[in-house]
Amino acid sequence: MGRNQGSDMVVVNKYYDLATSFYEFGWGESFHFAPRWKGESLRESIKRHEHFLALQLGLKPGMKELNRVAGLSESCNFVKNFYDCVCYDSKTRL
Repeated sequence: MGRNQGSDMVVVNKYYDLATSFYEFGWGESFHFAPRWKGESLRESIKRHEHFLALQLGLKPGMKELNRVAGLSESCNFVKNFYDCVCYDSKTRL
């Protein structure tokens, strides 16, 4: 590691932890959007869209999925719990 690389990493991690807290406060744990149908809540539209994406990917039990998001893992939890897949997100150490 370079002379400042360790301290730079600490600053970057603290920044993203703080930014993630603000995003979660504003948008909840699912930091994405979905088209809403008439009478549908934002949460319902996001869940419907997550199902759509998982079906488009052809996810099946035991499959592995990489979720490259900035620290938010609600979609990864959804894939693990509903589709019984192994999900790696930005917090997973491979």
